[in-house]
Formats: sequence, C-alpha cells, structure tokens
Amino acid sequence: MAMNRYSGLLLLLGLTLGGCYPKGAEYVEELDIVYTNFNQDFDFKSKTTYALPDSVVKISGDKLNDPDGDGKPQFLSAASSKAILDQI
Repeated sequence: MAMNRYSGLLLLLGLTLGGCYPKGAEYVEELDIVYTNFNQDFDFKSKTTYALPDSVVKISGDKLNDPDGDGKPQFLSAASSKAILDQI
C-alpha cells in the first residue's frame, strides 16, 4: 500500500515538473529577428536618404522553406509587411 502511495506521488511530481519544461518562446520579443549588413567603411554622413524594403521575408525555422523550388525566400503578405514596416 505504501508503494502505491509513493508511486502516485512520484507520478504527480513527474507530471508537475514535466509541465514546466520550456517548449519554446514565451514572449513575442523572443521571436523577433533583425538582419543588418553593416560596412564600417561606409560614409553615413555623406548620405541624406535611406532605403526601406516594401516586403518582409518570412522566417519559419532554421532552414529555408522553398516549396516552389525557386531558391528565393517567401515573403509575408502585403498587409502584414505594411504593418511591420509602418512601425519602423
């Protein structure tokens, strides 16, 4: 009888601790990524304009998902891209 009590307690403890195992990002900020291509030799003082892309590359893992096989990245929808770029 004492063995069943301890087995149940161990099972409960294992399930409780297993529920705390991190399975991924907990906050949106942990999913954000920014890529910049900085050149130390570039003279920023001589430039008065900048370029901003009209689309945002979709990143959904550590490998390029290329369902159409063209070797190019997928992009977010125009509405999603606009919402992101408007914040920048």
